[in-house]
Amino acid sequence: MSEFTERLLTSPRKDANDRFRLIWLIVIPLIAILFQVYVPRYIAFLSYLELPLLITVHFALARRSPIAAVFYGMSIGLVQDSLDYLERKQTPMTNSALRLRTADGVRAALDALSNGHPITCVEGGREPVWRIAPEDEHQAAFYRNTLIDAFLETSIVELALAYAARAEGNRLEAFWSQTMHLRDLLKFDFYFADSAAFREHVAEEMSWHGDWEAHVAAGGDEINVLLRAKKPLIAGAMLRPFFEAYEIVSDVLRDAPAEIDEKDLTKKALGVGRQYAAQDRVRSNEAVSALLFATARQVAADQHLLEPAADLDERRTAFRDELRGILGDMDTVEQISREQFYAREVARRIVRGQSA
Repeated sequence: MSEFTERLLTSPRKDANDRFRLIWLIVIPLIAILFQVYVPRYIAFLSYLELPLLITVHFALARRSPIAAVFYGMSIGLVQDSLDYLERKQTPMTNSALRLRTADGVRAALDALSNGHPITCVEGGREPVWRIAPEDEHQAAFYRNTLIDAFLETSIVELALAYAARAEGNRLEAFWSQTMHLRDLLKFDFYFADSAAFREHVAEEMSWHGDWEAHVAAGGDEINVLLRAKKPLIAGAMLRPFFEAYEIVSDVLRDAPAEIDEKDLTKKALGVGRQYAAQDRVRSNEAVSALLFATARQVAADQHLLEPAADLDERRTAFRDELRGILGDMDTVEQISREQFYAREVARRIVRGQSA
């Protein structure tokens, strides 16, 4: 049985495959950013429209996972984690974002988003549940894209920690090497501070955890302790579509001509990507995107994978496997994040039962 057949037979199938809409990643994020920056200056009460930003990030974590929806109490905790992080980073925030510190503020935001927006409220049970329906996935993505830069560095930290936990040899060196490598892979999709400043930012964040270098150097469970103490854990919500797009292109390159042109590569990647989405081999339909495939091609070119060479096939396969390893690290982070979700919900129910 081939690898393709095995993965096809063992992967769950979806009833429908949402098509990617390029406008969500180009026009709407631009409009949202301009609105966020300028409109509240003149019409103050419209600043409440920033409320969906932080919440939508966390709903994305549960997309196609065992947690199909987010409970109200869990939403409050997740938002607090994000606000704590942004405050610790001294990221400027508006009063509307700070209102998410209260349970009433979170509930108001959820109610607003479930009224014709990308969040669906499911009622009729013991308590309301909110989720992002498959048909609203692309609409929800533009909210994430307007604030992704604020969580980019911490997402890379999470993936580098997961990589170091499985690395052999000097784990601290592996952590820093992977941190800078991930920055290099993502440089065509994001703007980063220069290498020295970026490393300084990462070191500052890691310094929040006492004796972090010793924990990383110890590897294994010691690194997992760091990951479990880290909040929020959002690498999957922030970066999965990008790395899944890179993986699709790298997979297409494995049997493509050495100097395949951009148009042919994009066409083949779209075809393979749609099949992967139908087979649930990618978790987000965002990954099947001509826009992301264009930057994925730049990544491949930067790795010298579009030039004839005697070892080209081996290097293309190795690159594909490397990207799958990164996605595996993302799975590890998301598993720990789900455990945080469950623990928070259990604690919330215990408190509610004691007060009843």
